[in-house]
Amino acid sequence: PGKTGFLVEPKNPIELARAITTLLKNKQLRNKMGDEARKKVTKYFSWESVTHKMLKIYKETTSEARLLS
Repeated sequence: PGKTGFLVEPKNPIELARAITTLLKNKQLRNKMGDEARKKVTKYFSWESVTHKMLKIYKETTSEARLLS
């Protein structure tokens, strides 16, 4: 929170409006949060990262399935 975006309580339109207004008024903060979010997405959701995680899950589940057979 505050690094890549804001957390807003559900069903709280006033808090949501404040967060949106803060970003609308502060270009530097928008750019900083956007850059940080882009870094996080690139790190955790790159093709290489997602493929590695999926292969790990596949190997674990197929190993467990063999044990159950």
